[in-house]
Amino acid sequence: MPKLTIKQHIHNYEKITRLLDDGFAIGPFRFGLDPIIGLLPVVGDALPTIFSVYLFAIALQAGATPGTLLRMALNILIDWLFGSIPIIGDIFDFFFKASSRNLRLLKKTVDTT
Repeated sequence: MPKLTIKQHIHNYEKITRLLDDGFAIGPFRFGLDPIIGLLPVVGDALPTIFSVYLFAIALQAGATPGTLLRMALNILIDWLFGSIPIIGDIFDFFFKASSRNLRLLKKTVDTT
């Protein structure tokens, strides 16, 4: 199996981000599966975090700056900490959208051409 390029990894992560953060809309509100999955005990908090760590690993491979890596790590930590609070965390996930934040950070820092 051929090794994926950074650009291909980022493209794959864009698809994941759409599903997790903004794949659906009700009126002016866009949301994804993250807050819905979050209702499931343990798995609901772990799955989005695993995807976030995947993007962090891509950022490391792509040579993201230390500042970008720090901001990405903080976004993952904030999402995990607040997202693990029952009910409040699920509401938090509707608005914080760590996957989208980290994807934007990575795209600003790394050349994906």
